[in-house]
Amino acid sequence: MSRRACILLSLFVGISSFLCAEYALRAFGVVNIYPSVATGYLGPAIKDAELGWRNRPGAQEYELRTDPSRTFRPTVAENSLRATSSADGSAARGNAELWFSGCSVTYGWMLEDQETFPWKVQKALPNTLVRNLGTAAYGTYQSMLFYQELVKRSDPDTSLSPSVDVLHMFVPAHPDRNVNTFEWLRGQQIHNPFGWMEIPYCLLSDDGGLDCRPPEGLPWVPLAGRSTVFGLVGEVIQKQRSRGREEVRFAVTKKLFSRFRDHVSAAGGRFHVGLLYPGDWNEELKKYLAEENISIIDCVMPQASTASRKIPNDGHPNSLMTSEWAECLVEKIKMLGDFRQ
Repeated sequence: MSRRACILLSLFVGISSFLCAEYALRAFGVVNIYPSVATGYLGPAIKDAELGWRNRPGAQEYELRTDPSRTFRPTVAENSLRATSSADGSAARGNAELWFSGCSVTYGWMLEDQETFPWKVQKALPNTLVRNLGTAAYGTYQSMLFYQELVKRSDPDTSLSPSVDVLHMFVPAHPDRNVNTFEWLRGQQIHNPFGWMEIPYCLLSDDGGLDCRPPEGLPWVPLAGRSTVFGLVGEVIQKQRSRGREEVRFAVTKKLFSRFRDHVSAAGGRFHVGLLYPGDWNEELKKYLAEENISIIDCVMPQASTASRKIPNDGHPNSLMTSEWAECLVEKIKMLGDFRQ
């Protein structure tokens, strides 16, 4: 057989094998996590070079991805903070300030503005200026970066008062997000409406400190958005470079709490960690926070994990659950002092 014939045969076998593999993977329902088309539209979020994404300003209506018949219309300011009242907050400015930091639970995913717990806390504490920094899919690290950005702004609407209290609302998913585990990134690519995800994260440095890194997404692989085979190659690469992150996620999260506290203290505020959900890690977390002199706002409620407190076909807390949390939070917040009624 001539050399040319050998080359042609090899190409034929290679292409046939690739097409067979592509067909087999799709036939067995293997999901390609690479987006087929690069999009600049991320639903209720916009891309951000440092944070990965931030809340989209404005008041637009969005559909629930698992139930298009359900929509919500969040009101978000230009600084990406979600509304906590129908007023501009000027009446309360200069008094105590309360900043809720967190993820979609704090943001109020699939809830109207007045159904979120920051809004309800603001209503119960009219002489306190409450801000909602919650952003869907954020972990502790992204929340801290967003807080730092707001503090650095010269915008008087986000200037810190001496009596500001920052409550970072922790949920059990945050440790995975803080280190950008493979399963977290993969899940976001499959289920999140944001499109191509890039997530800033932290690991442990050689000396045991934090090694924080810029947003990381899936590795670039030719044709990965069009081919399940190439998409799977990208998954394998990402899985390899994410090895070991699960083992350090809790250690990283603890150190992030301490660093977050230090940033808030340096700005003249007080930092607290809020607990909302039951979790195996809660007791260990409480012990660490006590050792670090970080106060805990404990509003853990077992019913938070039940179907009666979740949005159908979604899993995020419903308005009933946020009302119960708000009642608890108001009671605990009043015990902090500096909240004039």
